[in-house]
Amino acid sequence: FPKQYSSGKSVHRKPRMAKCGGGRVRAALYMAVLTAKRFCPQITAFSNRLKSTGKHNAQIHGAAMRKLLLLIRAVVVNDTPYSPNYELQ
Repeated sequence: FPKQYSSGKSVHRKPRMAKCGGGRVRAALYMAVLTAKRFCPQITAFSNRLKSTGKHNAQIHGAAMRKLLLLIRAVVVNDTPYSPNYELQ
């Protein structure tokens, strides 16, 4: 998830990914998001919407990682197969 700078005189640097949480999970989700941005219409549309609002790539990747994690959780908790049209139902 992005870490923003908010103190000091040079606060306008690009955000970086925070190093909290599980490194393996973060690495796996990051690589999954890079693929999902290319092939999953939901993640692609979500990423494009964030890009149009002026978000940095680190922020977009962090938000897309969270979105992907929530989609995975919904599939596991509901014990149903993934449906790309789930939000439209």
